Formats: sequence, structure tokens, C-alpha cells
Amino acid sequence: MNRLDAWLAKTIFWPIIIKICQETGCSKWAFGRLCAFIWICGVILTTEEWTWFWSIFIALIAIGETVSVGLRKDAPYGQSGLARAVFWFSLALELPSVAAGDGQLARPASTLAMLFSLYAATLPKVPPKRRKEDKATSPSRASA
Repeated sequence: MNRLDAWLAKTIFWPIIIKICQETGCSKWAFGRLCAFIWICGVILTTEEWTWFWSIFIALIAIGETVSVGLRKDAPYGQSGLARAVFWFSLALELPSVAAGDGQLARPASTLAMLFSLYAATLPKVPPKRRKEDKATSPSRASA
């Protein structure tokens, strides 16, 4: 299971996270927090039955994520293989209903956003963006 998780991180999640962070200039921590915020927004939008407990629970998570995105965007946060396994399991449960046309597409999309958040925390570092040299306009090459 660990080998599959590492493979998924290296081949699917990390290249996308690296590209987005390089293009936008954000850190992997800011990207991860934004993905977690997107997840909680998806949960709020797709919840059909609100109980008092669920309302308070989701409100606390939403407030925490909002404050986290605003005030602690570049602060490291924890991650665990168990959390990734829970969200993979959740995604696996949501996809069949969406494929059958019964479910909401926003639910698995927000779960996928949370997986991006969790895999962003496992990324060792975002490499600097490679700069392509324009050989035609480079003054050192033109004078040589």
C-alpha cells in the first residue's frame, strides 16, 4: 500500500502541485491550505441534511480553514497516510454514484482537492521554475 501511495504521489499529484506552485509563486503549504478550503466548501455545498451536530462540526472546520488560509498560509501542517487512505476510500465510495448519474460531481471533486492538500504536505520541496533561454534575443549569444 505504501508503494502505491508513493507512486500516486510521484506520478500524479506532485507534478501538478509543482506546476501550479511554480506558475503562481505560492508555496506547497499555501496550495495545500487552499485545497483544504476548497474541500470544506464542497462539503458545505453538497450536504443535503443538516443536523445541529453536523452544522456545528462543519462550521468549526470551515472557520478553521478560513483562518488558516488567511493567517497561516505558509505554515507547515501535518499529514498522514491514514488521512490519505480515508479520503481515497471516500472517493471510491462517491464515484460509483456519480458514474450512475445519482450523485453530485462536486463531492468527489472536493474530495480530490483534499487529496491534493494531503499530497502537497508530502512533497519534499517545490523546485525552482526552469527558465527557457530565448537564443535569438540573448545579447551574449548575439555578439559572439
